[in-house]
Amino acid sequence: MGAAPSSTPPAVGAHAGSTTAATGRPRSRLSRHATRMEARGLIRRAPDPADGRGCFLVLTEMGLDTLRQAAPTHVASVRRHFVDQLDPQELTVLSRVAAKLAGEPEDLL
Repeated sequence: MGAAPSSTPPAVGAHAGSTTAATGRPRSRLSRHATRMEARGLIRRAPDPADGRGCFLVLTEMGLDTLRQAAPTHVASVRRHFVDQLDPQELTVLSRVAAKLAGEPEDLL
């Protein structure tokens, strides 16, 4: 079932360490959440050949199917509760701010 580890990240996954940094949550909280998702068959952990201490969190087929099923409802909710509340000028400003923030965090300092 598992493929041999490669030196590149999985196509549909993220390194656990970068996920912790991106969410701003403690590593222990991410680990517990990943364990629950793994038990539900949504993700699997794959070793990181470049860093024996870390791992990749990889979506399984079931996880990808679940994500695909949830996406339309999520997108509709974001549109209804956020995007539709803004006028065209506000959306333009938001777009500019988002583009500026999309850079590396060091660029913001």
